[in-house]
Amino acid sequence: MGQVDDLIEQIDEELEADQVRKYWNKNKNLIVVTLLLTFTALFAFVGWRDWRDRQDHQASLLYLSAMEAHAGGSAAQSHQIFSTLEKEYPRHGYAKLGRMLHARALVDHGDLPGALALLEATAQEGKVGTLPLGDLALLELAALTGDDPAKARGYLERIAADSPVKANALELEGLMLLKTGEEPAAVARFQEARKKASGGPLAQRLEVRLDRMGASVAAPSAAPALAAAQPESALAAAPAAP
Repeated sequence: MGQVDDLIEQIDEELEADQVRKYWNKNKNLIVVTLLLTFTALFAFVGWRDWRDRQDHQASLLYLSAMEAHAGGSAAQSHQIFSTLEKEYPRHGYAKLGRMLHARALVDHGDLPGALALLEATAQEGKVGTLPLGDLALLELAALTGDDPAKARGYLERIAADSPVKANALELEGLMLLKTGEEPAAVARFQEARKKASGGPLAQRLEVRLDRMGASVAAPSAAPALAAAQPESALAAAPAAP
């Protein structure tokens, strides 16, 4: 009986092996192609990830170098590094963020038209992650064109009502109205800005402005002395990047 069982098992194994051979002969091309595509996709993904990491590293080094040069007062050097960053990594987040500082470097270098063009391009791109970079660029554009109130207000009006920097925009518009002697309109802008301000130095500064102008504040609080006569710069007004 044991010999019969062994014979049956041997026959089963031969049948299975024959089925495997037939299946392989029928589908070997498909199997080989599938394996090749799988490994090719895997190698491509690993290669893309390594390339992206190198791009991030190189872009961050250029951005930090440009920031150091700008902080050190070397406008020409920071301009050169920012230009390299934008040329080599135009769509990278560091390049987009660097355009704000690059615009300042261009202003320091005496190239106001170049700075305005760079900021306008940044404004049209909108957000970088959660950072409202487009609105910050519009705020900076308005500050740089303050001598032309109509043009500056045009930039400020493009900032969305729910933007994190809308209160800063309203404050800047109020200062422009004060400059042209339109005090009632300026008070209205300051009051609207205070409603949008969530607290902190901006809200305190607005309350002090309104108090000095003899105007009411919707949510009064004990306000310290006015820290500065001008609103925060666009970058200082930015919410912390994630």
